[in-house]
Amino acid sequence: MLKLIRLMPTFWQKPDVPTWLICGATLEKYPEVSRAVQQAGHCIAGHTYAHEMMCNMPPHSEIALIKKTVAVFEELLGEHIHGWRTCFVLAAVPGFIVAILVLKLPEPSRGAVDAPRLVQPAAKHASSWEGYKSVMRIRTLWWIVISGALHNFNVYAINAFQTPFLQRYHALDLRNAALVSALVVGLVGAIGLLGGGWASDRLSRRRADGRLLLAAGTMMASVPCVFLALAQPPGSILAFMVPMALGTTLSFVYYATVYAAIQDVVEPRLRGSAVAVYFFAMYVMGASMGTYLTGKLSVFLAKRAMAEAGAPAMTEAFRAVGLHDAMYVIPALAFCCALVLFAASRTVAADMVANPAAPAPNPAG
Repeated sequence: MLKLIRLMPTFWQKPDVPTWLICGATLEKYPEVSRAVQQAGHCIAGHTYAHEMMCNMPPHSEIALIKKTVAVFEELLGEHIHGWRTCFVLAAVPGFIVAILVLKLPEPSRGAVDAPRLVQPAAKHASSWEGYKSVMRIRTLWWIVISGALHNFNVYAINAFQTPFLQRYHALDLRNAALVSALVVGLVGAIGLLGGGWASDRLSRRRADGRLLLAAGTMMASVPCVFLALAQPPGSILAFMVPMALGTTLSFVYYATVYAAIQDVVEPRLRGSAVAVYFFAMYVMGASMGTYLTGKLSVFLAKRAMAEAGAPAMTEAFRAVGLHDAMYVIPALAFCCALVLFAASRTVAADMVANPAAPAPNPAG
């Protein structure tokens, strides 16, 4: 708070009006600072009551928390706040930039870089539904779609709950928990993507099932890594980070292999339909369920821990146990995903419509 008080004269000298994101509990503890912000004509927005992880809350609890925070500002400052974590709007800026850049991309001729294994030209389809029917007749794509749902379940469960897990179970503050998550998910994931792409292309030139065998192998190898990370006792941050980072690196090979395998088994004119089906499974059946079901499982296990202890009320200790035990769903589903990818490798040779080992046709003719 002293640092904020020292900074305020600097803000007063600026022509722009800053926005302060203030927690309700902070206002109650340091009302004089918030009143000084108000008197200076600065904007005030809500930032939860006490840095609660609202992603873990059901809707009615989230609304109750917002109302509680708003009531504190009305009582102590006589002001109804109109903003709520507005800084997150910045997250949309890169999306707008990418969207503009995508509009500048030239549309290539479909199949121009493929080396068709089939001599006959691709069949035309009377309707979009005929195209979807043709896509769903590809056995390998079925396995790939299932793998996408399983993998994205895990990815979104990790993204949503790893930081709260580090806070609750390993007692890290929000800043350090977010930093650890960024390191073991974001930074090392790039290694898996780049290394997986290189290895995928090399293996696909040697054997038709090379990409999917690599995906299955690396996904299976990630299972003991994630399991070992979760098995670490509270406070063992480095012992958690190393195997979790390795597990993330291995699991991220999935993207570089499976996305390319879709192109191998689907003819060019149907790839849009195939990707639509695949992403439907990934996000509607995978991502949305990853956060919802993992959260439900965490609550269930926390209540069970409370009941086993004979405690009269829920505490953070029971929530930590519940979330920790719920996270074991991640290596379990990674194991299932590896088996599904191996099944896909058994059918990919028969379904393949483009041979990665063949040289690409010369556009010049």
